[in-house]
Amino acid sequence: MKNTILTLSLSLLFISSFAQKHLVGAIGGLNLSTLQSTGFLNNTDPILAPVVGFSNQYMVTERFSLGLDAIYDVRKFSEPINFLNWDEPYNMTYKLSYMSLPLKAGYNFGRQLYGFVNIGAVPSFLLSGTVTAPKLFNSRGVISEEVQDLKASTKRLDLSGLAEFGAGLKLSSIWVYTSLTYQHGLININSSDAINAREIVVHRLLFSLGVRYVVK
Repeated sequence: MKNTILTLSLSLLFISSFAQKHLVGAIGGLNLSTLQSTGFLNNTDPILAPVVGFSNQYMVTERFSLGLDAIYDVRKFSEPINFLNWDEPYNMTYKLSYMSLPLKAGYNFGRQLYGFVNIGAVPSFLLSGTVTAPKLFNSRGVISEEVQDLKASTKRLDLSGLAEFGAGLKLSSIWVYTSLTYQHGLININSSDAINAREIVVHRLLFSLGVRYVVK
C-alpha cells in the first residue's frame, strides 16, 4: 500500500507542474454494495453504508481533468439464513471497511453550472472485515450472536473500474457538486485456499456530495 501511494503521489506532482488548475476538497455520501458469487453469498441484500474522504483534482485543460481521491468507505450487506425452519430467517450482516484511492480521468462541460463524466480505476485496501452471525440458536430461532473477524479470509486488495456522472456549481474559487458512481469489481476478494472456495466480486453504486476549493 505504501508503494502504491508513493507512486500515485509522484505522478500527481508531475501532473501538477502543467495543470491549469488544482482543486482540493472533501467528499461524503452513501453506497450500496452487491455481491456476485459462484456459491454461498449469492442471495445477499445491500445495506446503505457511508463514504467520506478527500478529493484532489487537476484541470489539465479547460475540459479535461485528472484526479485522485482518498476515501474511507464501508461496504455492508446481509444474508438471510434459516437453519431449522425458523418462523423468520436470521440476517447475517457483513461489514468490510476499506481505504480507497479512486484514480480518475474526466471530461467537464459547462461554465458556472457544469457537468462531468469520469472513468477510472479504484484500488481499495482492506482495513477491517467482520460478520455478525448466530452463536447459539434452537428450533425457535437465534438466542445470541457474535462478531467474527473476516480479515483472514478476505484479500487485502480489491480493484474496481468506475464510471461517474455528476453536476455542480462554480462559486468563484469554490465548486460544489454531486455525483453518481458505479464501481464494477474486477477481482475475487475471497482469499480462502480451500478446495471449495468460491469467487466473490463486489459491485457498488455510490451517491456523493462534495465541495472543492481552487488552490491554483
